[in-house]
Amino acid sequence: EIYILSNRLFMIMEVDETFSPERKQKMDNENPKVQEWENLIRWQRPARRAFADRTVLGALPPLVAAAGLAASPLPGLALVPLALLPIVALRQAFLWRHARHAIDERQIYARRGWLAPRVQVANRAKLQSVEIAQGPLARRGGYATLHLGLAGGTLAFDALPLEEARAMREAILGSIARVDFSKLR
Repeated sequence: EIYILSNRLFMIMEVDETFSPERKQKMDNENPKVQEWENLIRWQRPARRAFADRTVLGALPPLVAAAGLAASPLPGLALVPLALLPIVALRQAFLWRHARHAIDERQIYARRGWLAPRVQVANRAKLQSVEIAQGPLARRGGYATLHLGLAGGTLAFDALPLEEARAMREAILGSIARVDFSKLR
């Protein structure tokens, strides 16, 4: 069931042990009402390069462990950490595939996760700050993280292409400037 509380929509699903996220995703893809909802918001994917960088960084610990084990009296053990490399790559691929963000005239949306998908919604009227952050890999790769400060918490969009992050920042700063915070409750 879908509920509305103030300006928030949320859904509660009661499932049993036969529930399959893959089957639900397939049913959602075939349901015209779900697709209508999805099309109301123009979802954007994060920069693929960021997830490739994270895959490389995630592969470093198993590679270092394998190198250390290769020099040990039992060099065959070096294969054990190397077996983790496909898992690291698959995890990043799934995270990229299921990460989305969107902005409309009233709300900001962030969706992430593939085993337990999570959607965060923030009202633009409650935004108080916006900041672009880039580390060395992000600068080299042309992506950034957009940090949003809002009443009651924070929200961040990871791995935005830099030009998109700048455009979102300008749009958000414009909406912050239009809000008279003395009139908010």
